[in-house]
Amino acid sequence: VTKICGHSIYSLSGTSIYPLFVPGNKDTKYLEMLNSILQIGKDFYFSYTYDLTFTLQDNVIKGIKEKTNINTEFVWNWYLLSEFVSVVKRPGWILPVIFGFVGSAEINNIAFPFSIHIIGRRSRFYAGTRYLTRGVNEQGKTGNFVEIEQIVEDRRQQTPGRISASSYVHIRGSIPVLWRQGSATKPKPEIITSDADYMHTLTKVHISDLIKR
Repeated sequence: VTKICGHSIYSLSGTSIYPLFVPGNKDTKYLEMLNSILQIGKDFYFSYTYDLTFTLQDNVIKGIKEKTNINTEFVWNWYLLSEFVSVVKRPGWILPVIFGFVGSAEINNIAFPFSIHIIGRRSRFYAGTRYLTRGVNEQGKTGNFVEIEQIVEDRRQQTPGRISASSYVHIRGSIPVLWRQGSATKPKPEIITSDADYMHTLTKVHISDLIKR
């Protein structure tokens, strides 16, 4: 798809299922259903050398401290990796996949050449359709939370192994209180709030999580 600070970024173009045994007639039916679900688009991204689950700043800190952890909030194949992570000894075997957007543009018509990269990371927590996923859940996660990062990379000749880049991150998500809205109709459906969390404890959990970032 593109290169970010020298690291190649790829998109997921398809999936394949390899049976461990000869499927029967009943299995064939369910395999066809599963294959239809797995016909995903090109909104899944990964890199063999760059951790897309973290921002540029976090990746720099990780490199200094030699950390090997990943931000599981944005790992959409975490269900497949969760047990594997605890037993594997080589981080290279772990390949996190994010869901969102990755795009780049090169600017050459000013004083010096630079690249602009946009990374959109959608949280796997409390994701769903627009009218059915609103507000905050019991874990303090807001509906359809997205972290968007803009990286500006200086493409002038640089010292090998070093880069010159800046990063700006902003976030968006549903309003972090208990509320819901009916299905999409005309006129616009009414917004219904709940008094179950009148102390706004879940809102505080969400804000605390943002501060920790």
